[in-house]
Amino acid sequence: MIRRIIVSVEQFTSFRGFAWCPLGSLHRRLRPFDPSTAFQQAVEELQEQGAVVINEYDNPLSEFKTKGISLVEESPIVQRVLDERNRFVRALLALYEQRLPLSREAIRQASGLDGRELDLWLSIMQAENVLKAVPGQTDLYSLFRTHHTVCMVAGDRPPERRAGSREWKMALEEQIQQYVQELPRSLQEEVLDFVQYLLMKAEQQEKREWSTLSLSSALRGMENEESLYTLADLKVTFG
Repeated sequence: MIRRIIVSVEQFTSFRGFAWCPLGSLHRRLRPFDPSTAFQQAVEELQEQGAVVINEYDNPLSEFKTKGISLVEESPIVQRVLDERNRFVRALLALYEQRLPLSREAIRQASGLDGRELDLWLSIMQAENVLKAVPGQTDLYSLFRTHHTVCMVAGDRPPERRAGSREWKMALEEQIQQYVQELPRSLQEEVLDFVQYLLMKAEQQEKREWSTLSLSSALRGMENEESLYTLADLKVTFG
């Protein structure tokens, strides 16, 4: 749990440019890996080692303060865990750049990890959205190459955020995914409902635009055509 906390806090703060991470959000994010009091005990241990600082911060969305956690970057344990993470990400990058499948066995050989250590880092990378299991494939993963942490470890320049650019779109997708991951399950379901509503709305809008376009295309040029009938042709004679 200690390594999960350090990696999650570092990713949150570095990606958003914040000095601290909301402690409650962090706990919700790591709750699937907290069978009892592992999270609380790990935070307390990190505090005792001088690796993290817990403070209360003003919350612009509430009259109450928010408890936050920040890393002490000079702490030996923080540096050790982040070094481990970076080595693991570099192993993933090496496989990716050689266009090799990211299988568990390939990752084991590239990282030099085995057993529980390998399982732990695979789990952490999936929780942090760096890796994703390939559906229907046993022990096969895909790498989120434009992920903030992956780009940082690879030494990539910050992506161009010009609206509409490919880099901007991919960065936007990453940001959406990371925000959704931090929501509790009930709110994730609300997000899903809203996304489905937006998709339906976009589909209806597209159908309307196509209908208008088809009608416009069909009538295009008719205003210049010579009339086949005159007013006299339209008169109806009775008697």
